[in-house]
Amino acid sequence: YPPERRPCSLAEQVKRVVELIGYQLQQDQITIRTELASCPPVWADENQLQQVVLNLVQNAQQAMAKQAGERQVTLRIRVDGAVALLEVLDTGPGIAPEALNRLFDPFFTTKPPGEGSGLGLSVSYGIVTEHKGRLRGENRTDRRGAIFTVELPAGEVA
Repeated sequence: YPPERRPCSLAEQVKRVVELIGYQLQQDQITIRTELASCPPVWADENQLQQVVLNLVQNAQQAMAKQAGERQVTLRIRVDGAVALLEVLDTGPGIAPEALNRLFDPFFTTKPPGEGSGLGLSVSYGIVTEHKGRLRGENRTDRRGAIFTVELPAGEVA
């Protein structure tokens, strides 16, 4: 299907992904938190947005899968001026320094062979960029883990 953009709720897309993957996260003993501030609609293709959210949550899930201790994914929506922000925070091991500037390279993966194509973040980056947004990944400063931030123009943009 060609992308079909219209005003859509970021919170709605997050909720759909949580419904889709919630059981799997539970099986992996990962708790999911949502902090969804009210936010103007973003001009986007819903399926593509869901794909981005799903990719980011699955990456967090895989990062935490083999670790003991707290496993939590937080999906947070907030607004900063004319920008809608979606943050995906995890309590995993964080991003290795040498991986930080290659996160969005096609086929770059830190996963063992057969466990990931290295395309999820690259595809997500492409989708966000096409939506006139930004996607960045970094290590959390408040604790261990990573944070991925999707920035999209808020309000109606044709």
